[in-house]
Amino acid sequence: MAEYVLDNAERETEQRFASLEACWDPVTIVHFERIGVSDGWACLEVGGGGGSLGAWLGRRVGAEGRVLVTDIDPRWMGAGRARNVEVRLHDIVNDELDEASFDLVHARLLLLHLPEPRRVLAKMVAALKPGGWVLIDDFDCTWLPFVPNCREDVDARLFLKVADAFHQVLEAGGVDIAHGRGFYPMLLAQGLVNVEVDGSVQVWPGGSAGALLWRANIEQVRAKLVGGGLLTEEEVERFCRLVEDPEFSVNSYVLVSGWGQRAS
Repeated sequence: MAEYVLDNAERETEQRFASLEACWDPVTIVHFERIGVSDGWACLEVGGGGGSLGAWLGRRVGAEGRVLVTDIDPRWMGAGRARNVEVRLHDIVNDELDEASFDLVHARLLLLHLPEPRRVLAKMVAALKPGGWVLIDDFDCTWLPFVPNCREDVDARLFLKVADAFHQVLEAGGVDIAHGRGFYPMLLAQGLVNVEVDGSVQVWPGGSAGALLWRANIEQVRAKLVGGGLLTEEEVERFCRLVEDPEFSVNSYVLVSGWGQRAS
């Protein structure tokens, strides 16, 4: 199976999924609605994480529709799923997908972690029925500079240092931190029509879901940050206190969303 820097087996995963859902589910759902997801659709959610989007899709498509949610570690999906939502252990990199089976295929914050994102995207497109839609959401971590608002300049410098160190760990693990900016040509190369791409940015105050996402991510890779000489333990502790400070705020990454339709 594929391996990820931010392994879903770690204890920080629960906070990461909660933060991602709170911050970005509304953005993704707007795109689902724009595409026109409705009663009776067959939908595939690849890398379903905590399962919130799969649950929303299940409600949206109704009893006549169906939703398949896949993940390499589906433990966080929870119980009490609707009958029309199936959760499946699945590795999108190595496992097959049924072709021409879905009206919608979606993945969020998945492709940037994969060594061959274009090959995986091609599998997702092949899983679409004629006229079906693919939607992908990924961060571009370098498109917009961070502008942290802090009590002290030294705290702003710390945030930037930690962010840079985190990006180094991600890149060492094979993450393409500038992945999102290539969505438009990547979708066109799949032969899709009606391709559109946009981006969303938020401001995250201290203690907010987005700020706690930063804390969870840094705590999860703490050993690599400190062991690699990128940060000290004291800097990590200061950072974790900083992102809970109500006077702190910082802009998010750009979440790039791209969608297109398989020709009928």
